[in-house]
Amino acid sequence: MQGLTANPDSRVRSSELSLPSETAFPARPQAVKGLISPYIFVIGFVIAFTAIVVSGFREDGQGNWYTWVLHESKRLVSSASVESGLVVQELSLSGNRVVPSKVLLQAVGIEIGTPIILVDLHDTLKMVTRVDWVDSAQVSRQWPNKISIKVVEKTPVAIWETPEGPLLVDTKGEVFGDTYMVRSPDLPVLRGAGAGRRFSELRGVLERNPITGTEFIGATLVGKRRWDIKMTKGLIVRLPEEEMERAWVLFSNHLKRDYLALEGLAVADYTLSDRLVLQFEKVMVKQSGESIVGLTSSDGRLKESYLRGFIGPG
Repeated sequence: MQGLTANPDSRVRSSELSLPSETAFPARPQAVKGLISPYIFVIGFVIAFTAIVVSGFREDGQGNWYTWVLHESKRLVSSASVESGLVVQELSLSGNRVVPSKVLLQAVGIEIGTPIILVDLHDTLKMVTRVDWVDSAQVSRQWPNKISIKVVEKTPVAIWETPEGPLLVDTKGEVFGDTYMVRSPDLPVLRGAGAGRRFSELRGVLERNPITGTEFIGATLVGKRRWDIKMTKGLIVRLPEEEMERAWVLFSNHLKRDYLALEGLAVADYTLSDRLVLQFEKVMVKQSGESIVGLTSSDGRLKESYLRGFIGPG
């Protein structure tokens, strides 16, 4: 079996969508006329002979001869393939959970009855991997009459809101179109210039340091430098440009110890190296020892409270 593979080292995380069984598109079976092996030998000889002749004509600059020889060779191969039954009678698709099979078939453009030897596997692979949602693919020729296409689809992990419209971001930080976005309604939302392409770094930090009690629902890349993280219940966590992971671990520890269980807390700002800045809505924060000073708001505006020394060791 002859085949091609795109991106063999791609790792795609599992999703909630399950792979369907292989989808095949058979044509009416045709009887194979004569012996297949001799025809394959003849076709191989014709192709080799043609390659030698064509290369010779191309060196001499004989463009017309090249075109004629190529055309006649294809015609001869096509005729021999049809006579021997070596034509495409079945297209097999598998791995497509989101992309409809008809979209992939239209992309490759292989017709039933095409001489199987004339199917360009390189072009077919190129056409398949250009389809949105396709991360990698394998295309193989299975004698005597089957073309097999196996795809691995991208796994979206976030939605990036851009001025041109929403885009999807996959596990490798690659951005692709919004087709079939309705199938991913609960993904976190990214905002800010360059956020989609920078998200893989932030995602790595979040995955290495999971938190409990609240959930990450979105992020904004500020000035293409640092992230503001939006958690459930409206809490915003501001991370610094440098030592982003250290700040996130500190936030996680503060959360576990209930240091941030303060009514009306709106923003936890970790961008300063020597202090944590908390911003509140209109709720009074009671004094606790000498390390926290609460400010009262009567007009609903955010007020700041400085917690020097990060409230203990974190």
